[in-house]
Amino acid sequence: MPNPSPRQTEEFKKHCYQPKGAVYSDYPLADKPTQVRLAEDITAAVDALGNDKTPWLRRVITEAVRKELLSQAQGTVSANEVPSPPPDSPPLDADTLVKVLNEVLAVPRLPAAAKKKLEALLETLSQSQGRLPLG
Repeated sequence: MPNPSPRQTEEFKKHCYQPKGAVYSDYPLADKPTQVRLAEDITAAVDALGNDKTPWLRRVITEAVRKELLSQAQGTVSANEVPSPPPDSPPLDADTLVKVLNEVLAVPRLPAAAKKKLEALLETLSQSQGRLPLG
């Protein structure tokens, strides 16, 4: 039989409701959680973190907000500023790109508009005879 009048002391609550991961001492946690739905593959990858999921999400979201939202609000980023280019990466050869495009086109239930654009890109690559246009 359940307890008809349970008492939850503050000591009990402190023991039961411990936040996971590092909590910024200067910034107490908000009363309401922020929630979003993600794509299935992203959700699976995040869920694979297990017990590290909450601290990782808290850290990544905090860093992104501070970098992208709070810095703009403080005026450190101008509205017309061009984003920095991606880091240097090894050049892609046309054969590798064609192979990746074929793999993507083989994805089941690929939206028709995306499939059409990918096929057009594949055709452009085929016509360039293995040379990638620089642009």
